[in-house]
Amino acid sequence: MRPSAGSSQAHEPERLGTLPRARAVHGGSRQAAGTQLGGWSWPRSSPYLGATRTLNPTIGLHEKHVASLSCDCYAQASSGHLRSRLPHDAAQPTLRARHEGSLADRIGALPLVDLAALSSFESSQDVPAPISPTLRLTFELAGRLRRAHILQLLEAPPRGLIWGQARALYDPIAWAYLADPLEPGVLQRCVAQAIQRRVSDGAAADALWLWQRLADAELESYIAHLLRRHRMESTWARSLVDRTESELADLCLAQRRALSWSGLKEGAAAFLRTKGEATQCVDAITAEIRRQARWLRRHRPQSSDWIPSGVWRQPLLLRAFLAAFPMGFRYWTEVPSLEVLETNQ
Repeated sequence: MRPSAGSSQAHEPERLGTLPRARAVHGGSRQAAGTQLGGWSWPRSSPYLGATRTLNPTIGLHEKHVASLSCDCYAQASSGHLRSRLPHDAAQPTLRARHEGSLADRIGALPLVDLAALSSFESSQDVPAPISPTLRLTFELAGRLRRAHILQLLEAPPRGLIWGQARALYDPIAWAYLADPLEPGVLQRCVAQAIQRRVSDGAAADALWLWQRLADAELESYIAHLLRRHRMESTWARSLVDRTESELADLCLAQRRALSWSGLKEGAAAFLRTKGEATQCVDAITAEIRRQARWLRRHRPQSSDWIPSGVWRQPLLLRAFLAAFPMGFRYWTEVPSLEVLETNQ
């Protein structure tokens, strides 16, 4: 229940894992000047809202939410498939947040990264697979498409879709187009043709950025999977990726997965030995990954054994990337570089 105009004591219970809601400040009959959105008020001098929730103070792991009132979704700086609350500009974004112009014209002007993101969102309506390896990256891509006036995430997947709305089969995500949408098959062909034009015109720099982001997100998702498997906190994954970034920077994704598997074995032993003490577990995992990375650089073993199996649910963003740059297993066994991309165009 929202607070009435005559009472500032009424409040709405907060849900676990969501951003605390900003409340309007009422002073008699005079409201605080600012941006009005769904009955709430924010000062004009603060276009962004931020909140940080401490997940584990002993290891300094925090979950940071950043929300923009005008365009973007809530972004999480922590890892894992955490529950997130996504705002939208108005109750009917298909009516009030639209911009002039054809959606096809806007698609033709998008860079390669945004085109791959839009292709993944479109495919998610029919394919039961995640849009990207992590929801954090998915929300980041949705923010890029929102700034390009393509689509906007809804607060929650609606029970029934109306014209101009869509939702993913696998991820708990729904969105509304910010222009009159094309037919589904026509829109997908338009995006595919735009991707081909970008690749033929030379978009290696954008492709390299996308490859690196995909590799980082895949490693984060894999570590979160291993943490859950060993009954540890999956939110440690982002912290572990950040701690070992310098040691793993010059290694391919398959080698990173192998080192993560070895580190999590040591972390599971530390988890049992210390009865789940978070700091010692994270330190043990980090130390083992660094030790194995030094050994790997000396011996250079084959990394093909750490490619995911065929039953792995491949993210749609990775499918779009490999369709534009058909490098096959080299995506896993090569360090991201412009040379590899140019040989696979």
